Amino acid sequence: MFYTLASTTFAPFVWFLLNAPFCWSSQNIGNYSAFAAISYAILSVLGMQALTQAGASDAVICLISHMFFLASNLWLAFASSAWELYAGLLVSAFSGYQGSLTMSMMAKWLAPHERPHAFTLVTEINTIMTTFGTTFFTWVYARTVANYRNLTFLIGAGLCIIPTILNLCLALLTRKMSDEELPPLSENEVEPAPVRLPNNGPPHAGDATCIVIPSRSLTSSMRTPVLDRSRHNSIDENEPEEVINSSTDDLITF
Repeated sequence: MFYTLASTTFAPFVWFLLNAPFCWSSQNIGNYSAFAAISYAILSVLGMQALTQAGASDAVICLISHMFFLASNLWLAFASSAWELYAGLLVSAFSGYQGSLTMSMMAKWLAPHERPHAFTLVTEINTIMTTFGTTFFTWVYARTVANYRNLTFLIGAGLCIIPTILNLCLALLTRKMSDEELPPLSENEVEPAPVRLPNNGPPHAGDATCIVIPSRSLTSSMRTPVLDRSRHNSIDENEPEEVINSSTDDLITF
């Protein structure tokens, strides 16, 4: 709400350019508007990408945006030449993140059935504040242009302090809540002990997925006493062996 009201201080900006000391023509205003739109489209996307890659939360991004908005208002309030207006576009390009992140921040905190009512309420408030602010600050500029032509920008800078403080509190609160939600790590989770598998398999037994299970006969022989195994081996040696001749398919006994 306060950000929307502060943004309406730019409502008489065209009259600000037409007045002294600039006295711009319609062509100069058109060139400035086109350059402002292009620079805002490029720099705002790059700034958002850089802040996202840096790991900044939505509240921190909005906080930085309000700082740029405050600096932009102060810069324009004391500008007296054309190059200062164009240089101010480099600052104002990063000052509009609050408007694009408000709905996304609300969507994270509200339940699905609460979002339509909240979004409708925010839209109605923004519409009312935009209508009121545009009318009010245009009237203020018309009354103060003779002596204080930069008064509306100073008012906008003052109003921007309120959402800056609110976003700072929100950033600290969300950071504290995120720290409290993280469970403490135990000593076993900090340094987990490695699990080693016995290397009794083929050449690729180093792989954790390659586990060789001993056969049943080998397992039973390991459990059989030594005397029983020797007796069993002697009996097996005396038993005749039967081999099938592959050429004649006859059974040969040894």
